[in-house]
Amino acid sequence: PGKLNYGSGGVGSPMHFASESFNMMAGTRITHIPLKGVAQAIIDLVGGHLDVSFVSALSGIGHIRSGKLRAIGITATKRWNELPDVPTLDEAGVKGYSYVSWYGLWFPAGTPTEYVTRIRTEVVKALEDPATRRAFTEQGLIPVGSTPREFSREIIEGIALHRKLAAQMGLAQR
Repeated sequence: PGKLNYGSGGVGSPMHFASESFNMMAGTRITHIPLKGVAQAIIDLVGGHLDVSFVSALSGIGHIRSGKLRAIGITATKRWNELPDVPTLDEAGVKGYSYVSWYGLWFPAGTPTEYVTRIRTEVVKALEDPATRRAFTEQGLIPVGSTPREFSREIIEGIALHRKLAAQMGLAQR
């Protein structure tokens, strides 16, 4: 406790939440160093000014392949094909750990259901294409193509998780 530090892209960033979630689940007390974005965190990590950082697959892969960074765990529930020898943090001993950022398509309130359904259908078709899937997975992304109901549930669960983490981290809620 107090001897190691981690950098993040700033207070409340996904890197901050992933790291604090790790601290809580692993029982560690790694000190937070908020920085001005992901790029600065990686520069400081590669430069030896930080001990550890949770970075996205795409942000870290080049530095990992060049030997400038060492990946010790994947935050997802499954290993990444691009780094098959790197275990998930759950496999590495932090049982139940998972922190995954997600992206989605959003529509203005009141968008007709048939428009949403049509676009979702086309997105799912696109995600079935092997080249499209490969393009996503090479960037550390897992294409899902969930339904609006499934995506809504994911959003609600994500909000609940982040509220809990924010409270545990001492971040004021507005």
